[in-house]
Amino acid sequence: MVSSRSSRGREASKPRKPDLMFVSITRPDQIKDRNTQRKINRHVMKPIGLARRRKPKNERLELSLRPEGPSSSTAVVLWQTDDNVEYASNLYMRSIPSPMNADQELNYRHFSSRAHKILAFLREWDSPVCSMMRELSFTLAMMHDSAMHVALALTLVFSQEHKKHLLEESNRSLDHYNKSVSLVNQQITNIGNIVCDALIGVVIILACYDVCIFNLDRWVIHMTGLERVVELRGGFHKISSRYLQTAIICLTGSMMLDRPSFFEPAEEPLQTLGVSHPLGTVTRTLRKRLSNHADICTLLESMSEFATAASEKSPWTNDPISKQKLQLIVSTMLKLSRHDILSIRDNGVALYEVLRLASLLFLSGPSMKLAGNKDGNMIISYHQGRLPMFLRSYMLDWTGLEDLELWVLVIDGLVETGQDQEWVLGQINRTMLMRKLSWDDVLGTLARIAWTDGRWTRTIQEPLTLRRLGQTCKRYHQVTKPRIQQYLHISVDSRGHVDRLIRVIEPHLSIAQRKQLLRDGQHKGQQNRFPRGVEEDEIPSCASRVRQLTFGILPQRRSHLYLAHRYLEEAFKNMQNAEIVDVGSLTPSMGHHIASMKNLKALNMFLDHESLGRMYPLGDITNLQHLRVVSHTVGEALAHDNVVLSILFNSASTLRSLSLETNPWQLGNFLLGWEQMASEADWIDQDRVYLSSLKSLSLIGLRFNQSLINSLENIIDFMSLDDLTIGRVSTGALRLFPFLRRLAAEADTATSLRKLSLVMSGESALQHLGDLGADMEFQAKIQFIASFDTLTSLELKEQNPYPVTIADGALLFDALWRTIITHQNLESLSINSMEDTGRNAIPRLSAATVTTLINNLPKLRNFEFAPAEGEMEEIGLALSRGNALVSILCCPQPNQPHAFPRGPDSGFITVTEILKGFLSRDFGSPEGKFVWEDYYNLRRISLKHRLWDIASAFGEPRKGNKKAKMLTCEGDKKRQVMYREVPSFLGETIATNGPGSEWLRMVNKDLGSFLQ
Repeated sequence: MVSSRSSRGREASKPRKPDLMFVSITRPDQIKDRNTQRKINRHVMKPIGLARRRKPKNERLELSLRPEGPSSSTAVVLWQTDDNVEYASNLYMRSIPSPMNADQELNYRHFSSRAHKILAFLREWDSPVCSMMRELSFTLAMMHDSAMHVALALTLVFSQEHKKHLLEESNRSLDHYNKSVSLVNQQITNIGNIVCDALIGVVIILACYDVCIFNLDRWVIHMTGLERVVELRGGFHKISSRYLQTAIICLTGSMMLDRPSFFEPAEEPLQTLGVSHPLGTVTRTLRKRLSNHADICTLLESMSEFATAASEKSPWTNDPISKQKLQLIVSTMLKLSRHDILSIRDNGVALYEVLRLASLLFLSGPSMKLAGNKDGNMIISYHQGRLPMFLRSYMLDWTGLEDLELWVLVIDGLVETGQDQEWVLGQINRTMLMRKLSWDDVLGTLARIAWTDGRWTRTIQEPLTLRRLGQTCKRYHQVTKPRIQQYLHISVDSRGHVDRLIRVIEPHLSIAQRKQLLRDGQHKGQQNRFPRGVEEDEIPSCASRVRQLTFGILPQRRSHLYLAHRYLEEAFKNMQNAEIVDVGSLTPSMGHHIASMKNLKALNMFLDHESLGRMYPLGDITNLQHLRVVSHTVGEALAHDNVVLSILFNSASTLRSLSLETNPWQLGNFLLGWEQMASEADWIDQDRVYLSSLKSLSLIGLRFNQSLINSLENIIDFMSLDDLTIGRVSTGALRLFPFLRRLAAEADTATSLRKLSLVMSGESALQHLGDLGADMEFQAKIQFIASFDTLTSLELKEQNPYPVTIADGALLFDALWRTIITHQNLESLSINSMEDTGRNAIPRLSAATVTTLINNLPKLRNFEFAPAEGEMEEIGLALSRGNALVSILCCPQPNQPHAFPRGPDSGFITVTEILKGFLSRDFGSPEGKFVWEDYYNLRRISLKHRLWDIASAFGEPRKGNKKAKMLTCEGDKKRQVMYREVPSFLGETIATNGPGSEWLRMVNKDLGSFLQ
């Protein structure tokens, strides 16, 4: 029976064979005759070709759904079919590429070749229409002409997307759209009150088409008509198809128009998460502030729960609970009351409207991601400029809501363009400066409120990362471009680098300046073509955006040096908004322009013999916050023309950090004349003028005579400092450290010093090694450290090695480590030394000494020291008692020359011995599986120039990572830990000038700048 049915079906579908004509020939050579060939082509081959090209007429496709039950108000069309048609339908169901998890209620009839026209549209993953809507249009197009026409219209619109930036409606797509609308109108007119689900699906697809081409007027008409059609069907819950129930809740158009949705999703109980404590504090403050608009607090809590749940699921778009939760949140947001900006008279209402708009913009991101729109976020284009208008029009009180303010600004910064975006980014910068936040802190704030898209990485502050991010798409480029232009670094040390200097500076110069530089000197890197339509004196906007300007080594050749200086002089004229300037060379013109910068907050200058006569204009600088001067000249360079003294005096109330570095041949007291300046200044009302805001002081290489110490005591309050660095002392250490000890002992209040860095060995160290009691300089430094107990970071540097005849740890005697453990709040302790060389060695800590330090410093997180060889496992056991330890840095061993372990196991031996000590610690038998992170915080071990990560398990290895190794405790096989060497690790190189300098990182951290 099966074969007969199938054969009858095939015979019925075959076209009628045409009546063929025959051409007779009498001889074989007549076949080549022209007349015979003409007869064959005309009467035989032509009908055959026409028959092959002819296609059978398309058969009408119908869709019916089985009703759930009788309804008094609705007549549902039933599908009456026989067994043959049902069997044929089942056969075709096996070959049709049907949607995944398609409803079993949808029944298919035989369909024609029209399905092949939309197969590409169905399979296209990168489409402007979400996958569910494409599956619905594909399914209905198999049976309804109206659905087929609108599906073809969508495919035509999508095909133009690769040629045009925005989706546009063509004549062909409009023709298909009109045919679909006319067919739908005919069906509605004919059926009256009889409505099937297929008709509802076609109307939904028409509305989707209108959204894709941004015709929201037609979308509103279709959605209004859809409300009537659903009402005739018996209500939303009478729709049996899951696809229709989900697709009918079209929220994209409602978010574009900022209006309540036409249909609301079913509110089903969903698993909820607890609101984080920071957000709970924010919402409690907000409820008190907006007692009449408590629903906005509920919305913020729901968004926070959704963001937390979505971050734990990868990808969350495949999770039905997350999608349902998103629909409920968006529907709730759209139901909130709205207020026009012209009718608002209360700041509380303005705050409510700002939060509502920010929530709308935030939810547009995951909504568009769920819809699969490849063109980005088409919702935000309808709301750009609204938030900046509110924020500029009303002075909102964000007291207690500072995190919420930052969240609103960041969300709006990703949405706006042009001047509005620059204004918002400026507000973000101002907020970060006031709160002293880095981008890591900003990311933490966003995560506490609501954040679902990992746009900003942890290294977003790095200029290279910003440039790479800006190259990914236009929106990222718009966001990162103003921030990239805030930073400008130039370093020229060869002839070829002059081209790079010119290429970097020329975009910041006007056309007139570039023409003048062409007349001053010729170089192959210069451009002699200029843009049209631009005034010659117009200064590019990128020049006014520069906030951080650094340039280092300049070429030695005189002609190249002159041209480099001329370009820098012209650039300094335009970069008057710079806040951080780091210069390696000076000219008088550059000095005048630096002194005229009204926003200058930090200055780092390198003085050489040529710069001494050019630095006089810098004496007019006022209100600096950070100053660093490096002088390698002979004589009284710091006192030359009293430039440094004038800068310090003019910035007495604002200077926060001061760093002075000189060579041993620096002479004189550069602070002489301070009292005279104070007496001659008519703007000073107080009796004593000193650096009242100074918190960080670094003195390296100075000769501390009694005159200089008296001047320092007069202008610096050492007991108010947070950070003190005393580097190499040329002479006068026995004057300086007793003086500091006396200040600490006489202080009425506790010293605020938190970070201290000292060079423990002086010039006379080698002369007194035989008798430690004679090393007065070493004793003076220990006594100074013992005079207070407030340190959280201590760095003790050993500049000179010691003879190997000295026993290990002899120089680290009881007085020193007893002094160290008095600072019980220490979090970082560094006792670093130079490498072992020749007959000299460095002092090493024994296991007993390490035990004493670890037991008395409970907060110690970072520990750098030279371990005693032969006691590594005992030292590891002692270190394991440091519950707060995160990183350990070991100075090089004697068998590791020049700090580079060349043996295959030299570095691993140290790491494994330390880890064995950790694993052998007796803390009872762990229940269940041993997890390293449950017992220890240690994450890394380094040996100067090699680094190992420590963890119980590592994720998937990245490209270039070395293979992780497992270490098991010999006494307990359950105790295991993995360690993996970080490839190509070299300790951080501290540059003296440029973006990698330690000073620049410190300044950026203090100022809270975007770039670090």
